[in-house]
Amino acid sequence: MAPLGVLRGRWLIPFFAGLLLGATLVSRLNRPSPAAIPTAAPSPTPVAAVLSSWTDEEELALDASASVARVIDGDTIELKDGRRVRYLGIDAPEFSRKDCFANESKMANERLVLGKTVRLERDRTDTDRFGRLLRYVYINDTMVNETLVADGFAFASRYPPDVLYAPALDDAMAQAKAAKRGLWGACAAAADAAAVAATPPPGGCSIKGNINTKGEKIYHLPGCGSYEKTVIEETKDEQWFCVENDAIAAGFRKAGNCP
Repeated sequence: MAPLGVLRGRWLIPFFAGLLLGATLVSRLNRPSPAAIPTAAPSPTPVAAVLSSWTDEEELALDASASVARVIDGDTIELKDGRRVRYLGIDAPEFSRKDCFANESKMANERLVLGKTVRLERDRTDTDRFGRLLRYVYINDTMVNETLVADGFAFASRYPPDVLYAPALDDAMAQAKAAKRGLWGACAAAADAAAVAATPPPGGCSIKGNINTKGEKIYHLPGCGSYEKTVIEETKDEQWFCVENDAIAAGFRKAGNCP
C-alpha cells in the first residue's frame, strides 16, 4: 500500500489539471468571434493617387455633361451654369474682325447645340487664358467640333499639346475645302488665308512674330485681336516663337490688342 502523501499527490495532479482545462474552455467561450472584433476602417485611397495611376487614355476619357444656354459664335458656347467653353482643335470666323461667314458659323453652332445637353471631353489643357473650358463637344456620339469643320463652318487649328483629334479635324477640313462647302465656297480667298494663319508650324510654337509695313516687330499670342489673320512669312524675317521671352529678346514687342 502506497504512503498517504503519495496517494494525495496522485489525486491532486488530475484535480488541478481539470481546473486548468476548465479555465481554458471558459476563456475560449467568452472570447469574441473574429467578426465581432471591431477593426479600423480602411483608409480611403486619395483621388490624386487613383488619377496618377490611370493611363493617358483613361484620363483623357474623363468627361461631363452640361446644358448649353447660349451660343457666342461658331466655336464658343456658354453653359447653363455660366461657364464658357471654347471648342478645341478648331477656329471659326470672328464677328470682331467682321470675318466672312461669321454669322453662318454661329447659326450652325446654334442648330447643333443650343438648349441641348452636350458631353464635354478634355484634352491636355483645362482652360485658356480667358478662363474658358477647352473641350471637344459631343451631341450623343457626334463631335460638334468635327461637324462644324466638315460642313465648312470652321477651320481645323492645332494648338499643342491639345492635338488628340488633330488628324481627324485636318481630314475633315481637307474634304470640306475640296467640296467647297460653307465658307470654302462663299469666301474661298479669305478662308485660305485664315486657314494658313490658324495653323502653327511643326514643333508647336504658336507665338507669331510679325513685321508690319512700318518695319515694327510685333508678336501676337493666341487670343490676341489680330492673331488669326496674321500670317508669318519667314522669307521676310518673320518668325514663330515658343515663349514670349524669346520674342522679346529678338526685338519684338507685344501687340496692343492682346489681353
